Amino acid sequence: MQVRVVALVAALVALAPGARAEDSSSAQGIVASVESAQGRIARLLRAARAQSAGTQARCADDGLSRVNAALRYARIDAREWSAARARNDPDGARRAMLRLRAESDAAKRASTQVDTCFELDRSADDRTEVRVIVDPG
Repeated sequence: MQVRVVALVAALVALAPGARAEDSSSAQGIVASVESAQGRIARLLRAARAQSAGTQARCADDGLSRVNAALRYARIDAREWSAARARNDPDGARRAMLRLRAESDAAKRASTQVDTCFELDRSADDRTEVRVIVDPG
């Protein structure tokens, strides 16, 4: 009996207007974060091209291509999520949200790769000095 009551309460909370708005802002937030990554990588690409930094430009161009694809699919998934919620299809909404989160993860991976390329190029001229002191005692 308690399991049914808990399930009923969980279902009512999921269908409450506040929960819907939270989910909606979450979907919009995911798309916004991918858009933010796209803008940042585009700026890095422009800067690398302006400095004639070929390796960085190629890396940023590759990352931007992957983020653009993630953004395109994230927008589609966000619309599908909204449509599934509108037709009261929780399974469809869940699948769309899972895809949306996967696109967000793909954008984060691409952004991290671009950051790594820029860090590697920046540190190529830096030297790391390691001193080892052995205590004779």
